[in-house]
Amino acid sequence: MKKAIRKMNKHKLKGDNRETTPEFGVELKPLISIIIPTYNRSKLLTNCITNCLEQTYDNIEILVIDDGSTDATSNVVAELSRKDARIICFKKVNEGLARALNYGFRLAKGDYLTWTSDDNYYAKDAIYKMLKFILNKNCAFVYCNYFRFKKDSPEKLRLYKLPNSGAVDNDNRVGPCFMYSREVWKKTGEFNPETILAEDYDYWIRVSKKFTMCHLNEALYFYMEHEDSFSLRFTKEYDILIISILVRLKNDIVNIKKAIELFSKFIFEKFRREKPKRRGFQYLFQRLMSNQKFTFLWEKIWFLEEVFRFIIKVRYAQKIILVLRDFKSKTLNIHKSRFALKKILGNYNWGRNRMTLNFKIFKKLKKVKSE
Repeated sequence: MKKAIRKMNKHKLKGDNRETTPEFGVELKPLISIIIPTYNRSKLLTNCITNCLEQTYDNIEILVIDDGSTDATSNVVAELSRKDARIICFKKVNEGLARALNYGFRLAKGDYLTWTSDDNYYAKDAIYKMLKFILNKNCAFVYCNYFRFKKDSPEKLRLYKLPNSGAVDNDNRVGPCFMYSREVWKKTGEFNPETILAEDYDYWIRVSKKFTMCHLNEALYFYMEHEDSFSLRFTKEYDILIISILVRLKNDIVNIKKAIELFSKFIFEKFRREKPKRRGFQYLFQRLMSNQKFTFLWEKIWFLEEVFRFIIKVRYAQKIILVLRDFKSKTLNIHKSRFALKKILGNYNWGRNRMTLNFKIFKKLKKVKSE
């Protein structure tokens, strides 16, 4: 891990004369609050907290929010806080990430705020550069590029460049490295505990409606990718996709018609990634596709997408619309909507009795395509 951090701190473009030592005047050295929510991650906390303490900008407070851990988290933080008074630990009952963050920001005293996960790391001068950017550009919110790495190979860094604008229009493109003023927190309010798996995305959308979100085009953060099993990884990914669409609908980024289109793409991706043996319908589909004389791969993909849009309209659209309308009218909350949509979108395993009907549908589509 230390090798990866050293590599990132040395990662500079030719001719880059970036400052590494803060030179704020006494009156321009605001307090920065860094919130670290954690749950049963005592083995990771020491490196994370040490990384924050080693920032070149030293006027910081580190609030560790122990969300009901049952391991040695309290002991680890207590030991570190005895060595440095900037570390403060608060323990609460386990209620999830959003409530842990809200708890921490209520206690924070900083003029500027940020939070980080207990398994990720800042570049050595990340806090200083974000603060300097905010003051120089006179903006209230800044987000940065970052590096991703895998736990078993931290020296292999992959750079993720984020857009200069529209960071929340189609997806969460704010990234894990950011800082914002206390005014942003006061006017935006707290994180919504209902938006599990998309707490940050929901919050950034709300921020974007009131403040300009500025992009600092520099990688200042390490993001660790965990090696989950294939099935677990994609199950979580699809949960996040459903939640993110609901979050966009909730915040009027998309309407119900657009949400239907997004769900059709969702189904197409799910079918495309799953093994044929697990879905009889997909097996039929691939057999059909193998007889098609498409010249290019993109033609097959285009045809697949058109078929799934058709299936959505015929089989699922009305059910999805009902769920989305109930969600918009607040008859269903985000959790119930998510489970209802998963039930609808998960109903792919049609039996062999329906295969003939589905085959006829595809045959008609083939005929239309060839004409």
